[in-house]
Amino acid sequence: MNALDGIVTHLDGTAVVTMRGEIDAASTPTFFALVDQAVNAAPHVVFDMRDVWFMDSSGLAVFEYATREQQRRGGTITVRQPSRAVMRTMEITGLDRLVMVDAFVD
Repeated sequence: MNALDGIVTHLDGTAVVTMRGEIDAASTPTFFALVDQAVNAAPHVVFDMRDVWFMDSSGLAVFEYATREQQRRGGTITVRQPSRAVMRTMEITGLDRLVMVDAFVD
């Protein structure tokens, strides 16, 4: 069973990836597919993380891929409303300095 659901929508040159669940080794293939679809579709990608309550190193690796791809293409990545737990993981690893973060939620 997959612990992550998500969808990619498009608005004015931005791909918005909305997710719900946990990003871990079991859900990484789903997360990677969403990320790959988004970075190949738009110069700007927003990850709506308000309903993601956990992310481990496998999720961080996918974010690193997305960041590299967007930088190579001259695009941007924004993480919107990560939970405190996800934000803490981003801070510990320095991911919060590589992407734009739009307010975290408790």
